[in-house]
Amino acid sequence: MVCSLNGITRSPRGMARGSDNPAPHCALPWMDRVEWDVIGQNGEKKAHGVHEGNLVVTYGLARLAAILATDAGGGSAFANYAVIGTDSTAVGASDAALGASTQAHGTFSRAVSGVSVNYTATFASNSQASAIKEIGLYQTNTYTGSMIARSVLGTDSINRGTGDTIQVTYTLVCKTAA
Repeated sequence: MVCSLNGITRSPRGMARGSDNPAPHCALPWMDRVEWDVIGQNGEKKAHGVHEGNLVVTYGLARLAAILATDAGGGSAFANYAVIGTDSTAVGASDAALGASTQAHGTFSRAVSGVSVNYTATFASNSQASAIKEIGLYQTNTYTGSMIARSVLGTDSINRGTGDTIQVTYTLVCKTAA
């Protein structure tokens, strides 16, 4: 098996950016920046420089994914809750809550897979048939103001019957800025 970073640390091949084909939304672009100063013996700044745009390597991306899946450092984990809803309003960067939330998860877990973190949530039957059109990840259980990510499913909406349980895996891929 050949490991490719195409689409993870670089723009996918054949997906040139432009007004007709903008890059997909990425809530977590990550690139490195190096800034330096040269200080003379008398304490005077002699030179200053900045270099941006080097590649953040696979190990660094995998570490970021691992941190997003744990409570390393004594804080709470990055994402702790998932919610589903029925609103199809487009996602906006300033979204703080789902448009029409219908249910919070019953169980929630996290797992690292390479440079990705998978958040898996199970939603038990709530005895209501509905078209699930949105899914959100949250840091706290207030479900407003702590939204981390929101996905509007569009034509991939989930048709839920009255007795159906839904299991969702929401994946965040750590990638560098293109």
